[in-house]
Amino acid sequence: MLRTFLSRGHGLLRRRSLDQQLEEEVRFHLEMEAAKNRNRGMSSEDALAGARRAFGGSEQIKEIYRKQRGLPMIETAMQDLQYALRGFRRSPGFAALVVLSLAMGIGANTAIFTLIDVVMLRSLPVRAPDQLVTIGDASRPTAYLVGGPMANVFSYPLYQRVRDENTVFSSLLASGKTGNLDVEIRGGTKEDAHGRLVSSNYFDVLGISPFAGHSFSPQEDRAAGSNPVAVISYDYWVNRFGRNLDVLGTTLRWFLKHPSCAQNDSPNSHS
Repeated sequence: MLRTFLSRGHGLLRRRSLDQQLEEEVRFHLEMEAAKNRNRGMSSEDALAGARRAFGGSEQIKEIYRKQRGLPMIETAMQDLQYALRGFRRSPGFAALVVLSLAMGIGANTAIFTLIDVVMLRSLPVRAPDQLVTIGDASRPTAYLVGGPMANVFSYPLYQRVRDENTVFSSLLASGKTGNLDVEIRGGTKEDAHGRLVSSNYFDVLGISPFAGHSFSPQEDRAAGSNPVAVISYDYWVNRFGRNLDVLGTTLRWFLKHPSCAQNDSPNSHS
């Protein structure tokens, strides 16, 4: 099968030469048949007409031969492409509109697939992602927007009670959004950042180990009012600190973007 495909592909590249050979071969057979008719006493005109009747439709025979030697689907696609290019040259405005429509369609499909791949297809880069479950209120209207139950209905004391009395799950963690933050590092200017408030067992439950430094200890979320400890992401470490390990132990201050949600004193954190 592969040999046949390669042979036909080679014939497709030599189409003009093969067409010329085919034309000469058909003409040769017609002349030979016409010569036989003339030897039988026919006139030249009647001999040629009789040869054509005996030979059959030459154009149909040529078309059958072309299909046998080539790749009809590819040839048809090439013909359609040539026809489209000629049409584009005649109407450049229409061509630009078609190209723009295709670009927008391909871009939209790519964006939709990327979103579906991240949200639905690709597994989270954590240990046993298929065993993760979100506990929350699935009846909240906004739950449909985030694709899962609303987990922000739990207070931290309620989380602690569920964690301590749990008999279903192997372990539970707490995680909540802080929204956009202003972060001040080493007394510098404020920078935009995103953060989360998590329980001390956050990384242990997910099975994630820090690239450098250490994660949270169980004592760090038990003392009320103590300075929280921050773990920065790998991307933030690379982009903001250039992989500099001196950032370990750095004191930073973070401020909520919405003052109504913030406390009077902005907390400090040690990364």
